[in-house]
Amino acid sequence: MNTHINGISKKGKVLIYGYMLLTILISIFPIAWIFLSSLKADPMKNPGISLPTDFTLEGYINVFTKLHVFTYFW
Repeated sequence: MNTHINGISKKGKVLIYGYMLLTILISIFPIAWIFLSSLKADPMKNPGISLPTDFTLEGYINVFTKLHVFTYFW
C-alpha cells in the first residue's frame, strides 16, 4: 500500500501537481502573449508569440503622455 497519512498516494500527488501546473501555464499564456505583443514595434507584422526582435516602449509612452491616463485615477 503506497498511501500517506492523508490518503493520497505519490501517483495521486503527481497527477494533482501536474494538473495545477498545466492550469497555471494555460492561465499565464494569454497574459504573456499580450505583454510580448505590446513590446513589438509592429505586432501585426509577426502576430505569433515570439520574442520581439526590436523592443519598443512607444505604446506605453503614448498612453501616459498623450492620453493622460493618470487623470482617470485621481
